Amino acid sequence: MTSNQNPVHASLHALSVDRTGLEPSVERLGNGCPVALFRDPSFDILRLDFVFEAGSAYQPRPLVASAALQLFSEGTRHRSAQAVADFLDQRGIVVSKDTDMVSSCVTVYTLKRYATELLPLLKELLTEPAFDAVEFERFRDKKRQQLREGLQKTPNVAQALFYETLYGSAHPMGRHAVPDDADRLSLEEVRHFFARRFDLGQARMTLSGNFDDATWHCFADTFGTATGHAETLDRLSPEALAALPKPAAVRRQALDGAVQSTLRVGRLLPWRWDDPRYCDFQVLNTLLGGYFGSRLMSNIREEKGYTYGIYSQCRLSRGSTAFCITADVGGDVTDAALDEVYAEVQRLCDEPVAEEELTLVKNYMIGDFIRSIDGTLERAERYRSMQAACLSERFTEQLLQAIDTVTPDRLQAVANEVLQRKELSEIVVGVTQTTEG
Repeated sequence: MTSNQNPVHASLHALSVDRTGLEPSVERLGNGCPVALFRDPSFDILRLDFVFEAGSAYQPRPLVASAALQLFSEGTRHRSAQAVADFLDQRGIVVSKDTDMVSSCVTVYTLKRYATELLPLLKELLTEPAFDAVEFERFRDKKRQQLREGLQKTPNVAQALFYETLYGSAHPMGRHAVPDDADRLSLEEVRHFFARRFDLGQARMTLSGNFDDATWHCFADTFGTATGHAETLDRLSPEALAALPKPAAVRRQALDGAVQSTLRVGRLLPWRWDDPRYCDFQVLNTLLGGYFGSRLMSNIREEKGYTYGIYSQCRLSRGSTAFCITADVGGDVTDAALDEVYAEVQRLCDEPVAEEELTLVKNYMIGDFIRSIDGTLERAERYRSMQAACLSERFTEQLLQAIDTVTPDRLQAVANEVLQRKELSEIVVGVTQTTEG
C-alpha cells in the first residue's frame, strides 16, 4: 500500500506539516531565568505557569510540599487571605495548583486587561507569603479529614497499595500520606521548604495566550529582579529516580462496608521513554484499554457488564513508567473480572492484532494527539508536562513514527516481553476475604 493509499500515513504526513508552535520561543529575564512563550492574540485569555522543583521527592516528611503549595496564596505580609481572594474573585482570575513527585506548579488564568495589576500580586504571593498559623491549622484539619475518608474509599487504598508494590516504600512514588502525617506536620517545616524550593530565581516559567509587548515587559520587570539562592537547587535526574524492579505480588485488602472491589493490575515498564519499544507499547496500551472502544471496555463493560469503565494507562514520570489496568467492579464478580483481564492480556501475547483493528487504533491516536495540541493553552500544558518528565520533542517524533509504522508482529513481540502474567502485580481492595499474598 502506498502512502497515498494509507489513511494513517496520510494523516501523519499532514500533521508533520503543521506542527509549528509545539515548542515555545524562549526569552531570558534580567536575572537570567528563561521564560517559555506561546503567543496567540486570537483570544483574550492569558495563562501563566510557574513550575518549581518542589515535589514530594524533596520534602522532609509527607504533606510538606502540598502544604507549601496550598498555603502560599493564603495572604501575604501585606494582604490578608480575604483581600487576596477578593482581588482574584472580582476579576475572575483562576489559580490552580498541582504537585507531583518532582515539581509543584502554579497556573494562573486571567483576562489580558488584568495582567499588569495581577503580576505584582503574584510576585508578592511567591516572595512574601504570610503562612498564617490559623490557615495552617485549617489546612491540617482538612487534610487529616481527607486522608481518613480516603482510607474508606477503595480507589484511594488500591492506588496507594499499587504504587507501594511497584516502587517500594523507599521510593518517592511508593510513599503515601496517612492521617497521622497531618499531626506531624509543622508550620516551620512548611515555611522552610517554601523558602528553599519555591525559588523564583530558579523557577521554570511559561507565558501563553494573548499578551502584547507591554504585558511581556511588565512580566519581565516584575519577575526579572528575583535573585534566588546563591547556590543552584538540586534537581533529581531520571537516573536518580529510576526504580529498581520489584517482584510481582498479589495483594488483597478488605474494606468494611464495601460493595465493590477496585482492581489494579500492572507493572513498571523496563524501558526509558526514548526506547522505540516504549512507543510501540503506547499503541498496544491504547488497543488494550486506552480508549472507549478498547478490548477491555468491549469485553468487561459492554459484553460482561462487570463495570462502568475499565482502562489501562502508562503513567510516565521522571525516571520510570508504570503501566496499570484499573477498574471498579461489583464485589460478586471480582474474580470473574480479573479472569477476563488476564484473558485479554494473554490474547495480545498469543494472537497478532488484525490490521483493521490496528488501523482504527492508529486513527484514534492521531486524533487524540491533534486534540492535545489544538490550541495555544493546550500546547503550553503539554510543554509543561514534558519538561517535568524530562522529555524532549524527540518523544513526539518517536510516538508518531510508531503510530505510522508499528505492525501486528511488533505489537505481539512487545506484549510477550512485558505482559506475562507472572510479572504483573495484582491489587484488589474492597470485597475480599483473602489477605495479602
